[in-house]
Amino acid sequence: MDKNELSMNKIISLLLIVTALFLLYVESIRNYLVFHSVVEVFSVCIAFTVFVITLNSVKYIKSNFLVILGLAYLFIGTIDLFHTLAYKGMNIFSNYDYYANQLWIGARYFESIALLTALIMMGMKTKINHRLVLAVEGTITLLLLYSIFLSDLFPVCYIDGIGQTRFKVISEIIIISILAASVYMIYLNKRLMAESIYRYIVLSVIFTMVAEFAFIFYISNYDMSNMLGHFFKLFSFYFIYKAIVVSGIQEPYNLIF
Repeated sequence: MDKNELSMNKIISLLLIVTALFLLYVESIRNYLVFHSVVEVFSVCIAFTVFVITLNSVKYIKSNFLVILGLAYLFIGTIDLFHTLAYKGMNIFSNYDYYANQLWIGARYFESIALLTALIMMGMKTKINHRLVLAVEGTITLLLLYSIFLSDLFPVCYIDGIGQTRFKVISEIIIISILAASVYMIYLNKRLMAESIYRYIVLSVIFTMVAEFAFIFYISNYDMSNMLGHFFKLFSFYFIYKAIVVSGIQEPYNLIF
């Protein structure tokens, strides 16, 4: 492929992305519930794809970072799927309207802690057992879902007529702090990553942090700040896709070894 053809493909891809974002914005004004569902389903699909690629490559993967993080996306995607189904207006869970807010916090805690844990264990010479990782991450997910849906142990995150609770806001700040620590850890481990992987992972984490900032300030599940937060989440998962799925297919040895 020559340079002109490559440049044209990049321009076409950019135009398609801009068009898709514009259509999503229009839909968010026309029907916010559809917009929210599309964004969340996209991120869930990416999460499951990352997991499938990791699971099928696990016997070749030498990096504990990729094993822990890649497998975690099965559970991140699962929690996000429950978040989508529980969103106010979906009318699937009729006993409470704000499970989605709790599930959002649960998913972002899981995502940020999994990332930081993966980075901490990245330099270990001993390869971690992927079955153990699945067991630990799966148990945490089941306990999280139990605490939200069955036991009411998970703190309330949103009160109708009042807005976000103090727990919700403080949790967003804690998650941002964990993500900031992760960016620093990524920088320290830069030499262990391919350049493209490093760049995309950093961009993904930064967009997640910006999304969390947006979610600190929303008043309603349907307001502008909430919409911006979901757009930034969309960007975050797109860069995870670029880092693991695209690079995993096009440059598998750079990613795996």
